[in-house]
Amino acid sequence: MPANLVSALVACPRCGVATQQEIEAEIDGQGATNAYAVGDLVDWLPAELGPERRDSVSGYVVCANCGRDFFVRVQVSDRIDRVEVDTMQQGYIP
Repeated sequence: MPANLVSALVACPRCGVATQQEIEAEIDGQGATNAYAVGDLVDWLPAELGPERRDSVSGYVVCANCGRDFFVRVQVSDRIDRVEVDTMQQGYIP
């Protein structure tokens, strides 16, 4: 299933540089690639998934600065609320 893309300013836990990162995350149930940024309304499909839905979904990032990967948690309600580094899940790229 294709992932949604979320753009957010995130500090890479691997290199420490904060940059605008492109995050892959399954958010809106559409099975298509939609682009979001923090604060954007989610285009829920089917509609009964939101906007009462509050969730934290896993997101995957390859750092725009160092090229190594890490995971984030994307907080979702009717909007993309925030993005935080997931310190419990390690990346794949050494």
